[in-house]
Amino acid sequence: MSNPRENVAAYLKKHPILVIGASLSLILAVALYIRHGNAPEIEAELQKNTEEGARLKTNIEYASSLQEQTDVLTKANADVASRLVRPSDVAGNLQYFLKMESDSGVKLSFRSPPGPRGTTKPPYIAVPYALDIQGNFRQAMTFVRKLETGDRFCRILKATLRRDSGENATKATDLIRVNLTIELLGQP
Repeated sequence: MSNPRENVAAYLKKHPILVIGASLSLILAVALYIRHGNAPEIEAELQKNTEEGARLKTNIEYASSLQEQTDVLTKANADVASRLVRPSDVAGNLQYFLKMESDSGVKLSFRSPPGPRGTTKPPYIAVPYALDIQGNFRQAMTFVRKLETGDRFCRILKATLRRDSGENATKATDLIRVNLTIELLGQP
């Protein structure tokens, strides 16, 4: 009888293509089995890399107009800052209302109620005012329109309108009184 090693060696020499193909198939099957076990992690990494690539592509596309956007935002911030009031500038705030009084022709009584005090400083605060105006309907509405479209950001919280029954009221002039509670946007 012959040696089993010699039989295997003879078989390998006789059928080399078959042996190489079988060996290669066995190696690929083992590699596929090992790789298949890592498929969820590989897919998760692929998804993460795809999202990162999309984000970087978007950043590159938008970076071309970044300076223009920065300039627009800077201008918008400057416009907002120019329309803010400062509660400590009482004279300047009063002048704002007096100019509207002279432009619209109403009589203005001015009160500045104290605002709520907080512990934190927000970037913007509401500066409250109570206004009593007297004039005819057209003058009063002109004043209100100037408040709404004026140089300052204004929010009308409460408005009451009544016919003036005082000594200045006559049927010919039809004076009215308007009590307004407003807030101007300001910086602390």
